[in-house]
Amino acid sequence: MPDVSAIAAALNSLNSAGDIAQAMIGLRDQWEFRIELAKFQRQIIEANNRVIAAQEERESLLQKIFDLQKKVADLKAERSEKERYNLKIMADKHSPMS
Repeated sequence: MPDVSAIAAALNSLNSAGDIAQAMIGLRDQWEFRIELAKFQRQIIEANNRVIAAQEERESLLQKIFDLQKKVADLKAERSEKERYNLKIMADKHSPMS
């Protein structure tokens, strides 16, 4: 008949092995979690980069709009200035038409 203390020691060893296995599963799951977390973080960074690019494009377009509005205002002011003057044909004193 086997020694009860040897059986108890074997059971303790099996329990310890089970605990180690559980810890290993936890480590594996933790590793998988870290891998998925890294993927998630890359996606967040990519989304953030796209938002920044969209903001930069928006700022560029707003600057173009501002520049075009200024150009239109300048052209209107130039036209308004031109309209203040009347073209008059002046007869030359030495011309036969005078």
